[in-house]
Amino acid sequence: MQGKIAPRQTDRHSQRTRPGRGLGLWIRRGLARVVVGLLTLAASGAIYQTISTRLDEQAYPPFEEMVTSERIE
Repeated sequence: MQGKIAPRQTDRHSQRTRPGRGLGLWIRRGLARVVVGLLTLAASGAIYQTISTRLDEQAYPPFEEMVTSERIE
């Protein structure tokens, strides 16, 4: 008695593609990558701005007294 032979795959479902996955998967992956990229850019920009502000405050301290633009009579 011979053992069962595995059924052949049809042309519709080849080894390279999986059923149920298609353009929607590519769109979700693409959107996820765009969102991650934008969040990375925003985070790096915020870090850069924070460091630059602190360095500028150290390099250029504020003056001792404030000057108003009102005329004193």
